[in-house]
Amino acid sequence: MNRTDAAYPLSGNTIVITRPVRQSEALKQALTARGAQVLLFPVIDIAPLNDSTDLRDLASRLADYHIAFFVSPNAVDYAFTVLGNVTWPMHLEVAAM
Repeated sequence: MNRTDAAYPLSGNTIVITRPVRQSEALKQALTARGAQVLLFPVIDIAPLNDSTDLRDLASRLADYHIAFFVSPNAVDYAFTVLGNVTWPMHLEVAAM
């Protein structure tokens, strides 16, 4: 392996990033820096709820639950954007993927 190969181990490879646009830039930069050609092809868009009434209602009843499960870091971000400084019950466990 010559110096160029070591500096650009992904040279000659094309990588498709399917993450949402907002979350793909850092990965794109890292792959490009290693010589890859990167194509952005977001297959989903993550956006806040149009109507957060149900989420706010749920937040008012957090003490009734044993566990809160978030399906992604995005779910946590958007939930707490809506919920703000909700009082989290001490007994309520949290799980996340």
